[in-house]
Amino acid sequence: MNSSVLDTTWGPPVVEALPLSSGSPFRRISDSTKSELDYFLTEEIRDWHPDLLVVVERRGTAILRALLDSPKCSLKWPWSQVISSRVLDQQLPEFYRGKRILIFDDMKRRGSHIHRVLQKLSEFESGASVLANTRVAVFAMHEDATNGSACDDFGVEHRWYLRGLTTEAYRNKRLQIIGMLQESGSLMLDTEHIEIRVRLKGSLPEFVDALRRRANVVAFRSLAGRHNLTVFYDDRDEAHALPEGQLPPGSQLTGIVKKCRVIERGGNEFAVLPISYPSIPDADPMWQMNAEDLALFGEGAQRTPFGAFYATALLAGLSVLEWVLKSVYAAGGDVASVFLPGVSRSEASFGAYSLEHLRVMYPTLSLERLQERLVLADARAAQQGAALRRRSASKGAFEQPDQPTMDSDAWHLLQLIRFSLDETICEERTYDPDWTVPTPFGLSAKDVFRLGERLGFKPWYTSSLFDLLIDNGHLVTHIAPRRRDTDRKLMWTRVFEPDGEMVSDLVRIYTSQHGLPRGF
Repeated sequence: MNSSVLDTTWGPPVVEALPLSSGSPFRRISDSTKSELDYFLTEEIRDWHPDLLVVVERRGTAILRALLDSPKCSLKWPWSQVISSRVLDQQLPEFYRGKRILIFDDMKRRGSHIHRVLQKLSEFESGASVLANTRVAVFAMHEDATNGSACDDFGVEHRWYLRGLTTEAYRNKRLQIIGMLQESGSLMLDTEHIEIRVRLKGSLPEFVDALRRRANVVAFRSLAGRHNLTVFYDDRDEAHALPEGQLPPGSQLTGIVKKCRVIERGGNEFAVLPISYPSIPDADPMWQMNAEDLALFGEGAQRTPFGAFYATALLAGLSVLEWVLKSVYAAGGDVASVFLPGVSRSEASFGAYSLEHLRVMYPTLSLERLQERLVLADARAAQQGAALRRRSASKGAFEQPDQPTMDSDAWHLLQLIRFSLDETICEERTYDPDWTVPTPFGLSAKDVFRLGERLGFKPWYTSSLFDLLIDNGHLVTHIAPRRRDTDRKLMWTRVFEPDGEMVSDLVRIYTSQHGLPRGF
Protein backbone atom coordinates (compact mmCIF):
# COMPACT_ATOMS: atom_id res chain seq x y z
CA MET A 1 0.00 0.00 0.00
CA ASN A 2 1.51 3.35 -0.93
CA SER A 3 1.56 6.43 1.26
CA SER A 4 -1.26 8.17 -0.60
CA VAL A 5 -3.54 5.24 0.15
CA LEU A 6 -2.62 5.34 3.84
CA ASP A 7 -3.17 9.08 4.05
CA THR A 8 -6.40 9.42 2.07
CA THR A 9 -8.26 6.16 2.59
CA TRP A 10 -7.04 4.03 5.46
CA GLY A 11 -6.16 6.88 7.80
CA PRO A 12 -2.77 7.27 9.50
CA PRO A 13 -0.67 4.09 9.67
CA VAL A 14 -0.62 2.27 12.98
CA VAL A 15 3.12 1.74 12.80
CA GLU A 16 5.81 2.34 10.23
CA ALA A 17 7.91 -0.54 8.91
CA LEU A 18 11.10 -0.44 10.94
CA PRO A 19 14.07 -2.76 11.41
CA LEU A 20 13.27 -5.60 13.77
CA SER A 21 15.34 -4.44 16.70
CA SER A 22 14.16 -5.57 20.11
CA GLY A 23 13.05 -2.07 21.06
CA SER A 24 11.42 -1.00 17.79
CA PRO A 25 7.75 0.13 17.86
CA PHE A 26 6.88 -2.62 15.37
CA ARG A 27 8.36 -5.33 17.58
CA ARG A 28 6.68 -3.95 20.71
CA ILE A 29 3.24 -3.81 19.07
CA SER A 30 3.74 -7.29 17.58
CA ASP A 31 4.79 -8.79 20.93
CA SER A 32 1.86 -7.11 22.71
CA THR A 33 -0.65 -8.42 20.14
CA LYS A 34 0.79 -11.93 20.32
CA SER A 35 0.62 -11.85 24.14
CA GLU A 36 -3.03 -10.80 24.06
CA LEU A 37 -3.93 -13.56 21.58
CA ASP A 38 -1.97 -16.11 23.60
CA TYR A 39 -3.70 -15.12 26.84
CA PHE A 40 -7.19 -15.11 25.29
CA LEU A 41 -6.95 -18.48 23.53
CA THR A 42 -5.20 -20.15 26.47
CA GLU A 43 -7.93 -18.98 28.86
CA GLU A 44 -10.74 -20.08 26.52
CA ILE A 45 -9.26 -23.55 26.19
CA ARG A 46 -8.77 -23.79 29.94
CA ASP A 47 -12.36 -22.70 30.59
CA TRP A 48 -14.14 -24.74 27.90
CA HIS A 49 -11.98 -27.93 27.94
CA PRO A 50 -12.56 -28.64 24.23
CA ASP A 51 -11.86 -31.93 22.52
CA LEU A 52 -11.49 -30.20 19.17
CA LEU A 53 -10.36 -26.73 18.11
CA VAL A 54 -11.87 -25.47 14.83
CA VAL A 55 -9.85 -22.57 13.39
CA VAL A 56 -11.41 -20.24 10.85
CA GLU A 57 -9.32 -19.82 7.70
CA ARG A 58 -7.13 -18.09 6.90
CA ARG A 59 -5.75 -15.88 9.62
CA GLY A 60 -7.05 -18.18 12.37
CA THR A 61 -4.72 -21.00 11.34
CA ALA A 62 -1.76 -18.67 10.83
CA ILE A 63 -2.30 -17.15 14.29
CA LEU A 64 -2.51 -20.55 15.95
CA ARG A 65 0.72 -21.62 14.32
CA ALA A 66 2.47 -18.39 15.30
CA LEU A 67 1.45 -18.98 18.92
CA LEU A 68 2.34 -22.67 19.05
CA ASP A 69 5.70 -22.07 17.34
CA SER A 70 6.69 -19.30 19.76
CA PRO A 71 8.68 -20.34 22.84
CA LYS A 72 7.44 -17.18 24.58
CA CYS A 73 3.76 -18.20 24.41
CA SER A 74 2.01 -20.25 27.06
CA LEU A 75 -0.49 -21.88 24.68
CA LYS A 76 -0.08 -25.64 24.53
CA TRP A 77 -2.36 -27.64 22.26
CA PRO A 78 -1.78 -30.72 20.05
CA TRP A 79 -2.16 -30.31 16.28
CA SER A 80 -4.00 -33.63 16.22
CA GLN A 81 -6.95 -31.88 17.90
CA VAL A 82 -7.19 -28.98 15.42
CA ILE A 83 -9.12 -28.83 12.14
CA SER A 84 -9.57 -26.05 9.62
CA SER A 85 -13.04 -24.62 9.06
CA ARG A 86 -12.60 -25.40 5.35
CA VAL A 87 -12.27 -29.16 5.73
CA LEU A 88 -14.93 -30.08 8.28
CA ASP A 89 -16.67 -32.43 5.87
CA GLN A 90 -13.49 -34.43 5.21
CA GLN A 91 -14.29 -36.19 8.48
CA LEU A 92 -17.40 -38.35 8.84
CA PRO A 93 -20.26 -36.91 10.95
CA GLU A 94 -19.64 -39.38 13.77
CA PHE A 95 -16.19 -37.84 14.23
CA TYR A 96 -17.86 -34.81 15.87
CA ARG A 97 -20.36 -36.75 17.96
CA GLY A 98 -19.89 -36.20 21.69
CA LYS A 99 -16.99 -33.76 21.24
CA ARG A 100 -16.75 -30.39 22.93
CA ILE A 101 -15.82 -27.95 20.15
CA LEU A 102 -14.22 -24.51 20.36
CA ILE A 103 -14.34 -22.37 17.19
CA PHE A 104 -11.60 -19.74 17.07
CA ASP A 105 -11.63 -16.68 14.81
CA ASP A 106 -9.48 -13.60 15.13
CA MET A 107 -12.13 -11.03 14.16
CA LYS A 108 -15.87 -10.76 13.58
CA ARG A 109 -17.81 -7.97 11.96
CA ARG A 110 -21.08 -9.49 10.74
CA GLY A 111 -19.98 -13.06 11.28
CA SER A 112 -20.44 -14.66 7.84
CA HIS A 113 -17.39 -16.91 8.29
CA ILE A 114 -18.50 -18.18 11.70
CA HIS A 115 -22.06 -18.57 10.41
CA ARG A 116 -20.83 -20.92 7.67
CA VAL A 117 -18.90 -23.01 10.22
CA LEU A 118 -21.94 -23.31 12.47
CA GLN A 119 -24.13 -24.10 9.47
CA LYS A 120 -21.81 -26.93 8.47
CA LEU A 121 -21.71 -28.37 12.01
CA SER A 122 -25.51 -28.22 12.17
CA GLU A 123 -25.73 -30.38 9.03
CA PHE A 124 -23.91 -33.28 10.63
CA GLU A 125 -25.79 -36.15 12.21
CA SER A 126 -27.33 -35.09 15.52
CA GLY A 127 -26.46 -31.50 14.59
CA ALA A 128 -28.35 -30.04 17.54
CA SER A 129 -26.21 -31.97 20.02
CA VAL A 130 -23.05 -30.92 18.16
CA LEU A 131 -23.97 -27.22 18.48
CA ALA A 132 -24.96 -27.70 22.12
CA ASN A 133 -21.35 -28.67 22.81
CA THR A 134 -19.89 -25.79 20.78
CA ARG A 135 -18.55 -22.40 21.83
CA VAL A 136 -17.20 -19.55 19.67
CA ALA A 137 -14.13 -17.56 20.74
CA VAL A 138 -13.52 -14.34 18.80
CA PHE A 139 -10.55 -12.18 19.70
CA ALA A 140 -11.96 -8.83 18.46
CA MET A 141 -15.59 -8.03 17.61
CA HIS A 142 -16.84 -5.02 15.65
CA GLU A 143 -19.83 -3.12 17.00
CA ASP A 144 -21.81 -4.45 14.01
CA ALA A 145 -21.41 -7.99 15.36
CA THR A 146 -24.27 -7.55 17.81
CA ASN A 147 -26.73 -5.50 15.75
CA GLY A 148 -29.53 -6.69 13.52
CA SER A 149 -27.31 -7.01 10.43
CA ALA A 150 -25.13 -9.71 11.98
CA CYS A 151 -25.44 -13.28 10.69
CA ASP A 152 -27.36 -15.90 12.65
CA ASP A 153 -25.18 -17.55 15.30
CA PHE A 154 -27.57 -20.48 15.99
CA GLY A 155 -27.72 -19.48 19.65
CA VAL A 156 -24.16 -20.70 20.23
CA GLU A 157 -22.35 -18.95 23.08
CA HIS A 158 -19.74 -16.37 22.03
CA ARG A 159 -16.73 -15.27 24.05
CA TRP A 160 -14.45 -12.37 23.17
CA TYR A 161 -11.38 -10.43 24.24
CA LEU A 162 -12.40 -7.11 22.67
CA ARG A 163 -15.98 -6.17 21.82
CA GLY A 164 -17.90 -3.20 20.38
CA LEU A 165 -14.98 -1.89 18.36
CA THR A 166 -15.61 1.09 16.10
CA THR A 167 -14.59 0.75 12.46
CA GLU A 168 -11.32 2.61 13.07
CA ALA A 169 -10.45 0.57 16.16
CA TYR A 170 -11.38 -2.63 14.31
CA ARG A 171 -9.15 -1.67 11.38
CA ASN A 172 -6.23 -0.87 13.66
CA LYS A 173 -6.53 -4.17 15.52
CA ARG A 174 -6.68 -6.01 12.20
CA LEU A 175 -3.48 -4.30 11.04
CA GLN A 176 -1.77 -5.15 14.33
CA ILE A 177 -2.67 -8.84 13.92
CA ILE A 178 -1.34 -8.86 10.34
CA GLY A 179 1.84 -7.14 11.55
CA MET A 180 2.23 -9.76 14.27
CA LEU A 181 1.93 -12.54 11.67
CA GLN A 182 4.51 -10.88 9.44
CA GLU A 183 6.89 -10.47 12.36
CA SER A 184 6.39 -14.18 13.05
CA GLY A 185 7.33 -14.91 9.42
CA SER A 186 4.41 -14.51 7.06
CA LEU A 187 0.69 -15.03 6.72
CA MET A 188 1.70 -17.79 4.28
CA LEU A 189 3.25 -19.77 7.14
CA ASP A 190 -0.09 -21.38 7.96
CA THR A 191 -1.21 -25.01 7.90
CA GLU A 192 -1.80 -25.41 4.16
CA HIS A 193 1.63 -25.65 2.56
CA ILE A 194 4.49 -28.11 2.55
CA GLU A 195 7.43 -26.37 4.15
CA ILE A 196 11.11 -27.14 4.36
CA ARG A 197 13.89 -25.06 5.87
CA VAL A 198 17.23 -23.96 4.52
CA ARG A 199 20.10 -22.37 6.38
CA LEU A 200 22.37 -20.17 4.31
CA LYS A 201 26.09 -20.89 4.31
CA GLY A 202 26.93 -18.11 1.90
CA SER A 203 25.25 -14.79 1.18
CA LEU A 204 21.63 -14.16 0.25
CA PRO A 205 22.61 -12.97 -3.28
CA GLU A 206 24.40 -16.29 -3.83
CA PHE A 207 21.27 -18.16 -2.76
CA VAL A 208 19.12 -16.02 -5.08
CA ASP A 209 21.55 -16.69 -7.92
CA ALA A 210 21.15 -20.43 -7.35
CA LEU A 211 17.36 -20.20 -7.48
CA ARG A 212 17.57 -18.29 -10.76
CA ARG A 213 19.05 -21.28 -12.58
CA ARG A 214 15.79 -21.87 -14.52
CA ALA A 215 13.32 -19.63 -12.70
CA ASN A 216 12.48 -15.94 -12.43
CA VAL A 217 12.93 -14.40 -8.99
CA VAL A 218 11.42 -11.28 -7.41
CA ALA A 219 12.77 -10.08 -4.05
CA PHE A 220 10.86 -7.83 -1.68
CA ARG A 221 10.46 -6.99 1.99
CA SER A 222 7.46 -7.65 4.20
CA LEU A 223 5.92 -5.03 6.47
CA ALA A 224 8.13 -6.44 9.23
CA GLY A 225 11.24 -5.94 7.09
CA ARG A 226 11.81 -9.64 6.39
CA HIS A 227 13.33 -10.84 3.12
CA ASN A 228 10.83 -12.54 0.80
CA LEU A 229 11.46 -14.22 -2.56
CA THR A 230 8.95 -15.29 -5.19
CA VAL A 231 10.53 -17.99 -7.40
CA PHE A 232 8.36 -18.29 -10.51
CA TYR A 233 8.42 -21.18 -13.00
CA ASP A 234 7.37 -20.45 -16.57
CA ASP A 235 4.74 -22.62 -18.26
CA ARG A 236 6.80 -22.63 -21.46
CA ASP A 237 9.73 -24.42 -19.82
CA GLU A 238 9.29 -28.14 -20.50
CA ALA A 239 11.56 -28.98 -17.59
CA HIS A 240 8.89 -27.55 -15.30
CA ALA A 241 5.85 -29.40 -16.59
CA LEU A 242 3.79 -31.07 -13.87
CA PRO A 243 3.51 -34.90 -14.01
CA GLU A 244 0.11 -35.28 -15.65
CA GLY A 245 -0.25 -38.99 -14.88
CA GLN A 246 -0.01 -38.39 -11.11
CA LEU A 247 -2.90 -35.91 -10.99
CA PRO A 248 -6.66 -36.22 -11.60
CA PRO A 249 -7.47 -36.86 -15.30
CA GLY A 250 -8.44 -33.64 -17.04
CA SER A 251 -6.58 -31.36 -14.61
CA GLN A 252 -5.62 -27.96 -15.99
CA LEU A 253 -1.84 -27.77 -15.75
CA THR A 254 -1.10 -24.59 -17.72
CA GLY A 255 -2.09 -21.01 -16.97
CA ILE A 256 -1.78 -21.79 -13.27
CA VAL A 257 0.61 -20.73 -10.52
CA LYS A 258 3.79 -22.77 -10.23
CA LYS A 259 6.17 -21.08 -7.85
CA CYS A 260 7.98 -21.18 -4.55
CA ARG A 261 7.83 -18.71 -1.68
CA VAL A 262 11.02 -18.21 0.30
CA ILE A 263 10.45 -16.40 3.60
CA GLU A 264 13.02 -15.24 6.12
CA ARG A 265 12.39 -16.69 9.56
CA GLY A 266 15.30 -15.03 11.29
CA GLY A 267 19.05 -14.87 10.97
CA ASN A 268 20.17 -17.00 8.05
CA GLU A 269 17.19 -19.41 8.22
CA PHE A 270 14.52 -19.40 5.52
CA ALA A 271 11.26 -21.28 5.02
CA VAL A 272 10.72 -22.68 1.51
CA LEU A 273 7.09 -23.20 0.47
CA PRO A 274 6.41 -24.83 -2.94
CA ILE A 275 3.05 -23.71 -4.35
CA SER A 276 1.03 -25.04 -7.28
CA TYR A 277 -2.73 -25.20 -7.70
CA PRO A 278 -3.91 -27.12 -10.79
CA SER A 279 -7.62 -26.77 -11.51
CA ILE A 280 -9.41 -30.12 -11.36
CA PRO A 281 -12.56 -31.25 -13.22
CA ASP A 282 -15.89 -31.58 -11.47
CA ALA A 283 -16.53 -35.32 -11.70
CA ASP A 284 -18.20 -38.18 -9.85
CA PRO A 285 -16.21 -39.58 -8.21
CA MET A 286 -13.91 -36.59 -7.89
CA TRP A 287 -10.73 -38.65 -8.21
CA GLN A 288 -10.02 -42.36 -8.32
CA MET A 289 -6.68 -42.34 -6.51
CA ASN A 290 -4.15 -45.09 -6.91
CA ALA A 291 -3.36 -47.20 -3.86
CA GLU A 292 -0.23 -45.21 -2.94
CA ASP A 293 -1.98 -41.84 -3.04
CA LEU A 294 -4.96 -43.21 -1.14
CA ALA A 295 -2.61 -44.45 1.57
CA LEU A 296 -1.05 -40.97 1.68
CA PHE A 297 -4.20 -38.85 1.79
CA GLY A 298 -6.79 -41.21 3.27
CA GLU A 299 -10.48 -41.28 2.43
CA GLY A 300 -11.05 -37.64 3.38
CA ALA A 301 -9.44 -36.31 0.20
CA GLN A 302 -12.05 -38.07 -1.95
CA ARG A 303 -15.15 -36.94 -0.07
CA THR A 304 -15.32 -33.37 -1.36
CA PRO A 305 -14.04 -31.28 -4.29
CA PHE A 306 -12.13 -29.21 -1.75
CA GLY A 307 -10.30 -32.27 -0.44
CA ALA A 308 -9.45 -33.49 -3.94
CA PHE A 309 -8.27 -30.01 -4.95
CA TYR A 310 -5.87 -29.68 -2.05
CA ALA A 311 -4.59 -33.23 -2.43
CA THR A 312 -3.79 -32.37 -6.06
CA ALA A 313 -2.07 -29.17 -4.91
CA LEU A 314 0.10 -31.08 -2.43
CA LEU A 315 1.26 -33.53 -5.11
CA ALA A 316 1.97 -30.67 -7.53
CA GLY A 317 3.83 -28.86 -4.73
CA LEU A 318 6.13 -31.87 -4.32
CA SER A 319 7.19 -31.45 -7.96
CA VAL A 320 7.87 -27.74 -7.45
CA LEU A 321 9.88 -28.53 -4.33
CA GLU A 322 12.06 -30.91 -6.31
CA TRP A 323 12.77 -28.17 -8.89
CA VAL A 324 13.80 -25.74 -6.15
CA LEU A 325 16.04 -28.22 -4.36
CA LYS A 326 17.68 -29.27 -7.62
CA SER A 327 18.77 -25.67 -8.20
CA VAL A 328 20.10 -25.39 -4.64
CA TYR A 329 22.12 -28.60 -4.98
CA ALA A 330 23.33 -27.62 -8.47
CA ALA A 331 24.95 -24.54 -6.93
CA GLY A 332 27.17 -26.70 -4.73
CA GLY A 333 27.40 -27.30 -1.01
CA ASP A 334 28.61 -23.82 -0.05
CA VAL A 335 25.32 -22.01 -0.67
CA ALA A 336 22.82 -23.54 1.77
CA SER A 337 22.03 -26.57 3.92
CA VAL A 338 18.63 -28.21 3.52
CA PHE A 339 16.70 -29.54 6.52
CA LEU A 340 13.63 -31.74 6.11
CA PRO A 341 10.85 -31.80 8.72
CA GLY A 342 10.20 -34.61 11.16
CA VAL A 343 6.85 -36.35 11.44
CA SER A 344 6.39 -34.89 14.93
CA ARG A 345 8.23 -32.33 17.02
CA SER A 346 9.76 -35.05 19.17
CA GLU A 347 11.33 -36.60 16.04
CA ALA A 348 12.33 -33.31 14.40
CA SER A 349 16.04 -32.60 14.12
CA PHE A 350 15.85 -28.91 13.28
CA GLY A 351 14.25 -26.49 15.72
CA ALA A 352 11.24 -28.64 16.65
CA TYR A 353 10.16 -28.37 13.04
CA SER A 354 7.66 -30.99 11.87
CA LEU A 355 4.76 -31.86 9.56
CA GLU A 356 2.15 -31.97 12.32
CA HIS A 357 0.50 -28.67 11.38
CA LEU A 358 -0.55 -30.06 7.97
CA ARG A 359 -3.18 -32.25 9.66
CA VAL A 360 -5.25 -29.10 10.19
CA MET A 361 -5.89 -28.80 6.43
CA TYR A 362 -5.43 -32.49 5.60
CA PRO A 363 -7.14 -34.30 8.50
CA THR A 364 -6.70 -37.82 7.08
CA LEU A 365 -3.14 -37.31 5.75
CA SER A 366 -0.45 -39.87 6.65
CA LEU A 367 2.47 -37.77 7.86
CA GLU A 368 4.79 -40.78 7.77
CA ARG A 369 4.11 -41.39 4.07
CA LEU A 370 4.44 -37.70 3.29
CA GLN A 371 7.82 -37.61 4.99
CA GLU A 372 8.90 -40.58 2.85
CA ARG A 373 7.96 -38.65 -0.28
CA LEU A 374 9.86 -35.59 0.90
CA VAL A 375 12.96 -37.71 1.48
CA LEU A 376 12.66 -39.20 -2.03
CA ALA A 377 12.17 -35.78 -3.62
CA ASP A 378 15.21 -34.46 -1.78
CA ALA A 379 17.32 -37.47 -2.83
CA ARG A 380 16.32 -37.12 -6.50
CA ALA A 381 17.01 -33.38 -6.42
CA ALA A 382 20.45 -33.95 -4.85
CA GLN A 383 21.37 -36.56 -7.45
CA GLN A 384 20.17 -34.48 -10.41
CA GLY A 385 21.63 -31.26 -8.98
CA ALA A 386 25.07 -32.83 -8.57
CA ALA A 387 25.03 -33.83 -12.25
CA LEU A 388 24.28 -30.23 -13.24
CA ARG A 389 27.13 -28.57 -11.37
CA ARG A 390 29.54 -28.62 -14.32
CA ARG A 391 26.98 -27.45 -16.87
CA SER A 392 26.29 -23.83 -17.73
CA ALA A 393 22.66 -22.75 -17.60
CA SER A 394 20.88 -19.58 -18.60
CA LYS A 395 19.82 -17.35 -15.74
CA GLY A 396 16.22 -16.36 -15.16
CA ALA A 397 15.13 -12.80 -14.58
CA PHE A 398 15.73 -11.12 -11.25
CA GLU A 399 13.79 -8.12 -9.98
CA GLN A 400 14.12 -6.21 -6.74
CA PRO A 401 11.79 -3.23 -7.09
CA ASP A 402 11.92 -0.45 -4.54
CA GLN A 403 9.26 -1.04 -1.91
CA PRO A 404 7.08 2.05 -2.55
CA THR A 405 6.82 1.13 -6.25
CA MET A 406 5.90 -2.46 -5.48
CA ASP A 407 3.35 -1.41 -2.85
CA SER A 408 1.77 0.98 -5.35
CA ASP A 409 1.69 -1.67 -8.11
CA ALA A 410 0.10 -4.18 -5.71
CA TRP A 411 -2.56 -1.67 -4.76
CA HIS A 412 -3.34 -0.94 -8.44
CA LEU A 413 -3.71 -4.65 -9.10
CA LEU A 414 -6.09 -4.95 -6.12
CA GLN A 415 -8.13 -2.03 -7.51
CA LEU A 416 -8.53 -3.83 -10.82
CA ILE A 417 -9.53 -7.10 -9.15
CA ARG A 418 -12.27 -5.33 -7.18
CA PHE A 419 -13.38 -3.31 -10.23
CA SER A 420 -13.58 -6.43 -12.43
CA LEU A 421 -15.68 -8.26 -9.84
CA ASP A 422 -17.98 -5.26 -9.43
CA GLU A 423 -18.41 -5.05 -13.21
CA THR A 424 -19.51 -8.69 -13.27
CA ILE A 425 -22.01 -8.02 -10.48
CA CYS A 426 -23.50 -5.07 -12.42
CA GLU A 427 -23.74 -7.10 -15.62
CA GLU A 428 -25.44 -10.03 -13.93
CA ARG A 429 -27.96 -7.83 -12.15
CA THR A 430 -28.76 -5.96 -15.37
CA TYR A 431 -30.12 -9.17 -16.83
CA ASP A 432 -31.41 -10.68 -13.58
CA PRO A 433 -32.28 -8.21 -10.78
CA ASP A 434 -32.64 -11.12 -8.34
CA TRP A 435 -29.12 -12.42 -8.98
CA THR A 436 -27.09 -12.79 -5.79
CA VAL A 437 -23.33 -12.82 -5.48
CA PRO A 438 -22.15 -16.43 -5.10
CA THR A 439 -19.90 -17.46 -2.24
CA PRO A 440 -17.03 -17.64 -2.93
CA PHE A 441 -16.67 -15.05 -5.69
CA GLY A 442 -13.34 -14.11 -7.24
CA LEU A 443 -11.03 -14.04 -10.26
CA SER A 444 -8.90 -16.98 -11.31
CA ALA A 445 -5.11 -16.68 -11.42
CA LYS A 446 -5.34 -16.53 -15.22
CA ASP A 447 -7.76 -13.59 -14.98
CA VAL A 448 -5.43 -11.72 -12.63
CA PHE A 449 -2.39 -12.37 -14.84
CA ARG A 450 -4.33 -10.78 -17.72
CA LEU A 451 -4.94 -7.70 -15.60
CA GLY A 452 -1.22 -7.62 -14.79
CA GLU A 453 -0.38 -7.75 -18.50
CA ARG A 454 -2.56 -4.69 -19.12
CA LEU A 455 -0.53 -2.87 -16.47
CA GLY A 456 2.68 -3.91 -18.21
CA PHE A 457 3.75 -6.44 -15.55
CA LYS A 458 5.65 -9.63 -16.33
CA PRO A 459 3.96 -12.82 -14.99
CA TRP A 460 6.57 -13.35 -12.29
CA TYR A 461 6.16 -9.79 -11.05
CA THR A 462 2.36 -10.15 -10.96
CA SER A 463 2.83 -13.38 -9.00
CA SER A 464 4.97 -11.56 -6.43
CA LEU A 465 2.21 -8.94 -6.10
CA PHE A 466 -0.17 -11.79 -5.23
CA ASP A 467 2.19 -12.70 -2.40
CA LEU A 468 2.53 -9.14 -1.12
CA LEU A 469 -1.25 -8.59 -1.13
CA ILE A 470 -1.92 -11.88 0.67
CA ASP A 471 0.79 -11.17 3.27
CA ASN A 472 -0.67 -7.70 3.91
CA GLY A 473 -4.16 -9.12 4.43
CA HIS A 474 -5.57 -7.42 1.32
CA LEU A 475 -6.22 -10.49 -0.84
CA VAL A 476 -7.80 -13.82 0.05
CA THR A 477 -8.08 -17.10 -1.86
CA HIS A 478 -10.97 -19.54 -2.22
CA ILE A 479 -11.79 -22.69 -4.18
CA ALA A 480 -14.76 -22.27 -6.50
CA PRO A 481 -16.40 -24.07 -9.47
CA ARG A 482 -15.92 -22.22 -12.77
CA ARG A 483 -16.53 -23.12 -16.40
CA ARG A 484 -13.43 -23.42 -18.55
CA ASP A 485 -13.27 -20.94 -21.45
CA THR A 486 -12.46 -23.52 -24.12
CA ASP A 487 -14.94 -26.36 -23.67
CA ARG A 488 -17.17 -24.96 -20.88
CA LYS A 489 -16.36 -27.89 -18.60
CA LEU A 490 -16.85 -27.20 -14.91
CA MET A 491 -13.54 -27.00 -13.06
CA TRP A 492 -12.69 -26.46 -9.40
CA THR A 493 -10.33 -23.50 -9.45
CA ARG A 494 -8.48 -21.21 -7.05
CA VAL A 495 -9.96 -17.71 -7.12
CA PHE A 496 -8.86 -14.41 -5.58
CA GLU A 497 -10.81 -11.49 -4.14
CA PRO A 498 -10.18 -8.58 -1.75
CA ASP A 499 -10.14 -9.81 1.85
CA GLY A 500 -13.56 -8.99 3.28
CA GLU A 501 -16.04 -6.12 3.19
CA MET A 502 -13.71 -3.65 4.86
CA VAL A 503 -10.91 -4.02 2.30
CA SER A 504 -13.40 -4.01 -0.60
CA ASP A 505 -15.12 -0.85 0.63
CA LEU A 506 -11.83 0.96 1.15
CA VAL A 507 -10.61 -0.03 -2.32
CA ARG A 508 -13.83 1.35 -3.80
CA ILE A 509 -13.46 4.60 -1.84
CA TYR A 510 -9.89 5.00 -3.04
CA THR A 511 -10.94 4.36 -6.65
CA SER A 512 -13.71 6.95 -6.40
CA GLN A 513 -11.16 9.47 -5.08
CA HIS A 514 -8.28 8.75 -7.45
CA GLY A 515 -9.69 6.76 -10.36
CA LEU A 516 -8.37 3.53 -11.83
CA PRO A 517 -4.71 2.97 -12.76
CA ARG A 518 -3.31 3.96 -16.12
CA GLY A 519 -4.96 2.45 -19.18
CA PHE A 520 -8.29 1.64 -17.49
